[in-house]
Order: sequence, then structure tokens, then C-alpha cells
Amino acid sequence: MEKEKIITELKNTLEKKTDDLPVPTWKKVLSILFLVLAIVYDVSPFDGDAIPVVGWIDDISITMLAFLNFLEQFFQVKNETLNRFLGVIKKGLVVILLIFAIAFGLILYGCLKK
Repeated sequence: MEKEKIITELKNTLEKKTDDLPVPTWKKVLSILFLVLAIVYDVSPFDGDAIPVVGWIDDISITMLAFLNFLEQFFQVKNETLNRFLGVIKKGLVVILLIFAIAFGLILYGCLKK
């Protein structure tokens, strides 16, 4: 009897929709901070945009990532498909940033090694 009750409670917890749960305040504050820091990074003269295309891509990617996180935290999207799409976009941006960081590091390493 006890096991059945625990299993039922676990099932109910797992089936609870995420849009029914409120977003904690600390997540909202963190998303605002992340967006503000991304914008400051964009306008900062110490950004390191010496290589135009690479510098612009990282600026755009970081700002888009912060903006998508902001949207996700403040406007809980009720549409599950749109939630998945936002998640895929965010993960894609992270992958693009990693690829460019690795490529830039390899190019820089190659230039310094000569």
C-alpha cells in the first residue's frame, strides 16, 4: 500500500506541467543581470573585436543567448513546441560559441608558434 502511494505521488509530480510552476525570483534577477552584462559586453571598448567577423559573432551570440534566457524566464511560454525550439536555439548558440572559441584558439596558437 505504501509503495503504491509513493509511486502515485511520483507519477503526479512527473506529470505536473512546467508552466504551472512559477519561475523563482532569483532566476528572473539572474536573467536580467545576464542580459545587462551582455549589453555592456557589446558596447565595451575592451571587447577585443580586433578580428571583425569573430568579434561580431561572439557579441551577437552572447546577446542572443542572454535575450532568449530572458524571454524564457519572464514569459513562460505555454506552447511546448516553442519551448523546445527556444531550447534548441540556445544550445545551438552555445555550440557555435564553443566552435568559434576553439577555432580562434587554434589560429592564435598557430600564429604564435611560428
